[in-house]
Amino acid sequence: GPLRIGRELRERGVSQDLVDTVLAGLENDWLPKLRELHRKRFKSLVPTDMAERMRQTRVLRQHGFTLEQIKHFLQGSGDRKYL
Repeated sequence: GPLRIGRELRERGVSQDLVDTVLAGLENDWLPKLRELHRKRFKSLVPTDMAERMRQTRVLRQHGFTLEQIKHFLQGSGDRKYL
């Protein structure tokens, strides 16, 4: 996710301004990657209770996605059983 990529770029000496500029330009490109990771990790199952939602959120955060991106993704699932 973008947080992880940004952190790795900064660790390699890329300036914060450049990291922010690049990531801002890619802001709308994260949904397919988030969906792919979710499908791989959770078999595309929508969380059915708060504990499962928190677990999925924690795993997705560890992969560098923002809370806003995760919330948007999970809320977009609506009443579906699979994403």
